[in-house]
Order: sequence, then C-alpha cells, then structure tokens
Amino acid sequence: MRIINQKSTFANQEAIKNLKKENQILIQKNHNKSEFIANIAHEIRGPLGAVVSYSNLIKDDYKNLSEKDFVEYTSTIANVTQEAIDLMTDLLDISQVNSGKFNIHPKYINIRDAIDSALRINKFLAIKNNITLKMDIEQNLPLLYLDSKRMKQILTNLISNSIKYSNNNKTITIKVCSIAEGVEINIIDQGLGMDERELSTALKRYGTVENENSSKVDSFGIGLDLIQNLVEAQNGEFLIKSKKNVGTSVIMVFRATRH
Repeated sequence: MRIINQKSTFANQEAIKNLKKENQILIQKNHNKSEFIANIAHEIRGPLGAVVSYSNLIKDDYKNLSEKDFVEYTSTIANVTQEAIDLMTDLLDISQVNSGKFNIHPKYINIRDAIDSALRINKFLAIKNNITLKMDIEQNLPLLYLDSKRMKQILTNLISNSIKYSNNNKTITIKVCSIAEGVEINIIDQGLGMDERELSTALKRYGTVENENSSKVDSFGIGLDLIQNLVEAQNGEFLIKSKKNVGTSVIMVFRATRH
C-alpha cells in the first residue's frame, strides 16, 4: 500500500509557489533594468540634440555670426550639456528605478526660467519644422515651490512632443496664468491630436502613438506617464485634452504656496 505524506506534499507545493513568486520578482527587476536603460536613451537625446543643432549652426555659419550670437550659442551649449550631466547623475541612481520613485528637490523658483530653458532646447527643432513657439505668460507670477531641474525636464519633453505631432506651419502656445488654485501651465498645439484609444496608449510607460509624423523628428521624450508622475510628485495636477485632427492641450496646475 502506498502511503501519501500530505504534509510533505503541502510543503512541496508551498516551495514551488514561493519559487514562482521569487521568479516573478526577478523577472520584474530585469524589466525595471530594461526600462532604466530605455529611460536613459530617451532622456539624453533632448540635451544632446540641442548641442548638435547649436554646434552645427556655429560650424556652418561662423563667419556671419555676431559676437552676441556666438556668446548666446556657446552659452546654450554649455547649459544644456550641464543639464545632460545632471540628468545622467539622477538616472544613474538605480534605487529610483527599483523603488519606482524620483528624487524631488524643491525650492522657490520662477517658472519662467524653466520655460526659457525648455524653449532654448527645442528652438532649432521648431525652426527645422517651421513651427512657431508662442509664449503667453502672465506678468508677476508668484514663485512656485518646485524642483527646477524636473520642471525643465517636464517642459522640454512636452514641447518636443507637441513639435513631433504637429504638421509644418503650426503654432505651439505656452500659456501660464494665475488661477485660484495657484498657477496653471497650458501647452497648446495645433497638431494631429489623439482619440481616446491613442491617448490611453500615450499615457502608458513609454507609450508611443504612431502616425505620419512619427519619423519626422527623433523622439527624445520620457513619456507622458513619467511626466505625469513627475508633476504629481510635486503636488501638481496633470490633465490632457485632445481632439483628433485638431490638437492637444496639456494642463498642469501647481499650488503657489509651500506645504
């Protein structure tokens, strides 16, 4: 007669269950590492693309550049290079990826400075595609308690997204105004827009909406999902309104007082 040891069978089942669980954890960690590498590739393209654009401008037209233009272009190269270095320093903190969190270092900032930085980085991309970048910024805005570096990241990527998904001869407006809740930043494009399904895809981690403009420029964005996380990590609100063949509006609201 065969005797079945129920305790032993149960123990074996539990061991197998635990092994499967540990295997899933390892798979997830490996996936996180892959996302980490992808994140570096996405993030670094922005500043490096600006460096290449400004360097080529100096190289191709150096004889006609005024001293003022030369100083402006070389200063921009230095600034965006430093931004790339700062970005790499942050991304190489692997603990951020493992925990799913970003380090936030807030201080009181003038949001106009972050917008100016994002516009400098995207200037030649816009010119290349005959797109006008328009600013509509209210005067005397209150200082915001935010992470300056993260705000430059957010704005740079949102503007580059708007350029990528806009046809030539369109306008992208960066509108900033005071509201009851604090300060509202609205990036409005006249691009291709998205339907509900496409917007859902775009809000997924590294989600990309493919269309006839997808190959027009390099996508150096961190993705709307990560942008939303960065906004919310700073106690901000994030909303996207989009209509197919009309355009997209990305709205962010930040409180004007420290918490």
